[in-house]
Amino acid sequence: MTRRLPLVGPLGPDAIAAAFHHGAAEMAREGERPGAMAAQALAWLDGVVAEAKRQFPPAAPIGCAEGCAYCCHLKVIATPAEIIGLYEHLTASLSEAELGALRSRVEQADARTRGLTADARAMLKLPCPLLVEARCIAYEHRPLHCAGANAADPAACREAFESPERDVPVLHYPAQRIGADAATAGLSRALFESGKDGRMVELIAALAMLFADPSVVDRWRDGQQAFGPAVDRELEMMLQRAQGGE
Repeated sequence: MTRRLPLVGPLGPDAIAAAFHHGAAEMAREGERPGAMAAQALAWLDGVVAEAKRQFPPAAPIGCAEGCAYCCHLKVIATPAEIIGLYEHLTASLSEAELGALRSRVEQADARTRGLTADARAMLKLPCPLLVEARCIAYEHRPLHCAGANAADPAACREAFESPERDVPVLHYPAQRIGADAATAGLSRALFESGKDGRMVELIAALAMLFADPSVVDRWRDGQQAFGPAVDRELEMMLQRAQGGE
């Protein structure tokens, strides 16, 4: 069932975060599965971005297209609900051989990326395990963080990818990135409100945990901090520093 996003007031980060919080919290109270909450949040974000483009047209056309995957080599963070939804989609849609190959890619990538900062990940140039022939095998179930990525010129993305040590300017549509970040914050808040751990986790580390032990999902649903080892420490430290400076 498609739900209406309870957006109140002018379009902006605070309004978007509040709307996703209230909408996802309502779904949690109704007993919706984490995957359903994540799918609905992604659909809501599509609507938010479309409305943002209507109110605030991009300065340049967005140049992202299928097969352009430079941003799929960067660190991705997500809420546990998004990771669970993604994992459930993968295990239900892939063949046994495909799932085995994916698990191997996830484990290898986790061994190389666990605990790395965003900058270190960019320097590594390691593709996301979900990337197959420059295409995401779970695009319709990708995290909000991925959905916020955009750029006007793929050539700039290529230059930034090839020279991560340089500060290459990449023209993008800020409203899409801001909307995705606000949506993620709202979903995280709703999870905490429902008694679940809403801390942001790193995509590869969290998937590796689920492949190794699917019972992580049940423990998370019971309110445990089951995804603790995959929580993104870089973001945690940034938030702590920000709070300390207030």
